[in-house]
This record gives sequence, structure tokens and C-alpha cells, in this order.
Amino acid sequence: MKDPACPDCNVVMERGFIPDVRKRGYDETYWMKGHFTMATSLGWGRGTGDVSMKVVTYRCPDCGLLREYAFSKKS
Repeated sequence: MKDPACPDCNVVMERGFIPDVRKRGYDETYWMKGHFTMATSLGWGRGTGDVSMKVVTYRCPDCGLLREYAFSKKS
């Protein structure tokens, strides 16, 4: 997927991420399928594609709008 355009300003948004704080430092944010449980909070199932997906955050350089996307490996 190419970088999306801001829906308000119609300029190309910048790709980035919002760091997630973990006990051992920082990590990238993941979207987890289903409901919050102790297993999902510990990251079990991360990286399996159908259970979790890495979150990509885009920022508009003009207005600062943030949009998050969780792309499957098929995207």
C-alpha cells in the first residue's frame, strides 16, 4: 500500500509508529484479535498473522492528524 493522503488536507501522510512500553524497554504496537486477556496482554500469538498485526501510524505533516492501520501480511 502506498502512503495514504490526509482526508482533511489531501497531502501525503508520513509513516511512523507509536512505541509501546514493555518491561524490557520499547516495542512496536500490535493489534490483537479478540478480547483482552492475560495471554493477549503478554503478547501470546503475536506475529501469527491472523491473531495479531503490527500497527502502522501515519501523520499528516500539515494538520498533525494521526491514523492507525493494522495490515495483514497479505497487504
